[in-house]
Amino acid sequence: MNYAFFKFKFRTAVHFGGGTLNSTNSCFLADTLFSALYLEAMKLNLHEKLYSLVSGSQLCFSDSFPYMGGVYYLPKPMKNIENSKQGDSKEKKLLKKIKYLPCDKIDDFLKSRLDLMALAHKFCDFSEDTKVTIRQEEAIQGPYRVGVCTFLDNCGLYVIVGYENQEAFELAKVLFEALQYSGIGGKRTSGYGKFAVEIDTKSEAVKKLIERNSDMYMTLAVSLPEAEELSSAIAGSSYLLIKRSGFVMSDNYAREQRRKQDSFVFAAGSCFTSRFKGGILNVAGDDGLHPVYRYAVPMFIGV
Repeated sequence: MNYAFFKFKFRTAVHFGGGTLNSTNSCFLADTLFSALYLEAMKLNLHEKLYSLVSGSQLCFSDSFPYMGGVYYLPKPMKNIENSKQGDSKEKKLLKKIKYLPCDKIDDFLKSRLDLMALAHKFCDFSEDTKVTIRQEEAIQGPYRVGVCTFLDNCGLYVIVGYENQEAFELAKVLFEALQYSGIGGKRTSGYGKFAVEIDTKSEAVKKLIERNSDMYMTLAVSLPEAEELSSAIAGSSYLLIKRSGFVMSDNYAREQRRKQDSFVFAAGSCFTSRFKGGILNVAGDDGLHPVYRYAVPMFIGV
């Protein structure tokens, strides 16, 4: 498998569902990305090809993570790290606050050789925008507030794309280039989520982490083992389960807007004693007119 960094250089503020309209996260997840790419693929009649490549393990995606200049960050492993300052309350608070580590510093972190103060970087600012609904059919009437995230200069998000061959890489390029005009995240009709995409194929450091064998493996994408994999996957593991829900963004699915079936998946940063395959879930309701897919395929690095 080959890997490339697809960098999102945002031209606007973004809104990534934070549970309420007036809050936002700073990153989007792999299932959100796959849904957005699938909608772009449908416009270009490439959705069957996308599904085939992903379900056949020829194309895969990580969650989005921050970058600062030429430094790419990965989630902090959910793994107990022994260090000489364990009783230091200031150190504990700082360790809890840090969510991401430079990808070339993961090993130093695991060996407790990092200066945590040097890792407390700020990638973005959070704020609220006031919007006004003027269309009668909207559920919200009058002024309302939207939580937004604005990335600092030289900062943004990136996604690791794994591709087995040139066909898969070219499809990813086409779909990401189309997506940059539609945008990603929520409230795109209000102008949020627009970006320019840039591709960096110099991913040797991450490729080594992905390909190495270890006694623990950290997932870089929201994921869920298949039924027969579940018991062995969670044995001796350290993980966080998160709930994924949302609405079906398809005009052909039903007459009224419908919700997807809720799913519980492992968050990026979760650590497991063995790799698992995962898959693509169909989260459509019984009365939907077509399948609705939720991406739940892991991308592992050895930790």
